[in-house]
Amino acid sequence: MLKRRKKSVALVAAMAMTLSVGSTVFASPLIYDSEEGIGIEVERPTGVKTRSSIIQGDKVSVSGGTLWTTWKDGVVFRANYDHSSKTHRCSVSNDHGTVKRSRWESKGTTAKSPWLDQTFSNNKAYAATK
Repeated sequence: MLKRRKKSVALVAAMAMTLSVGSTVFASPLIYDSEEGIGIEVERPTGVKTRSSIIQGDKVSVSGGTLWTTWKDGVVFRANYDHSSKTHRCSVSNDHGTVKRSRWESKGTTAKSPWLDQTFSNNKAYAATK
């Protein structure tokens, strides 16, 4: 009886850990507010095997416009930002504290930041309007 109870407790504990990990996977992205604008942490899409490819990330609504990230060759990334009614720009940063900004663009024109080396973590894309 004691062995069966230990197995049951272990099974319940394992299920609880799985559920708690699973619930964080589906959380919405963290939003950052900095001098660069409103930002999100980004990761290169998984499952990409080729080195010479362009990959578009998911589009996110930010400050009335659309922000997304593009990855190139699996090692560099940039931000893209569209806004239909305001002057806008975008930027990217990595864990080394490097920031690359686009120029300010007129409404209806896509802003594109320069390419930046991605780091293991803390890669962000930002959007700003004026």
